[in-house]
Amino acid sequence: MFQKYKWKTKINNKTIILKSIIILKIKNFFQIKNILEINTPKICTTTSQNINIQPIYIDNYIFLTKTKLFLQNSPEYNMKKLLTLGAFSIYQISTSFRSSDISKIHNPEFTILEWYRIKYTVKMLIKEIIELFKNLLLNKKIKKLTYEMLFKKTFSIKPKNESLYKIKQLIKRYNIKIKSTITNKNDYLNLLLKYIIEPNLDKNIILILYNYNLLQAHLSIKKLHYANRFEIYINNTEIANGANELKNYNSHIKKFNKYNKKKIFFKKIINNDIKFILSLYHGLPQCSGVAIGLDRIIMYHLKKTHIKYITTFLK
Repeated sequence: MFQKYKWKTKINNKTIILKSIIILKIKNFFQIKNILEINTPKICTTTSQNINIQPIYIDNYIFLTKTKLFLQNSPEYNMKKLLTLGAFSIYQISTSFRSSDISKIHNPEFTILEWYRIKYTVKMLIKEIIELFKNLLLNKKIKKLTYEMLFKKTFSIKPKNESLYKIKQLIKRYNIKIKSTITNKNDYLNLLLKYIIEPNLDKNIILILYNYNLLQAHLSIKKLHYANRFEIYINNTEIANGANELKNYNSHIKKFNKYNKKKIFFKKIINNDIKFILSLYHGLPQCSGVAIGLDRIIMYHLKKTHIKYITTFLK
């Protein structure tokens, strides 16, 4: 009677072993560098606030209280709380959850490798990421390119100098649909990046895109008109993003307020993480951090075309 049910996973034993070896290599890499492995909660009363991420909440209440719980969409906030407690570098291989479509490269439950380096600049962190990639035998050529160079090469424009009108004309030329949430120059530039630039990136290289347009800043260097932030692409797909972390307490409060005005998740506001805000007031040390989609790295490393081939019992 059970023959019609398929219970076997798409991942095979060889892949399970190789995946385990890759994770072990990553842990050894950080151990050699004296970067502390930590573990943070996966269920909390709030979660990271990002207008591009829809969280998953648990539709029940614990101990009969009216406290909504969220599966964590990122370990970022909890890791930064730990950073304020002591000046040591940390990393985590964490399961995260986001409400989004299932695709060849994404599952709502996925694995993030995230780490923070105390007193590191973005340049120093990128160098360390390249070292990790080489350690994992990701043998594609690595190319570094600025955000401005990429837009100039693709559209013959300089983002920081171009008028909003001209950028809108480019959007119109490529027939890109505009959502009601698109409100500023930065949003329009992101559309061009997502729908025109990213699908046409060179698949034969690992691209590190840095020095973002000012409005995309985590930590902005205003006199230079760029943000101390970067993204990494493999096979046209973003696999990592990082930044020199925002230290200013008031800047974080403005960021939270801007998010809450959107009210885009479930037509409700996600409560601010008060403990995170208090920890920022206490003081986040100067550091740089990066989040890497570990499933995508493993897919590339093992030459798999679908996330189901590296994930156990994926529906």
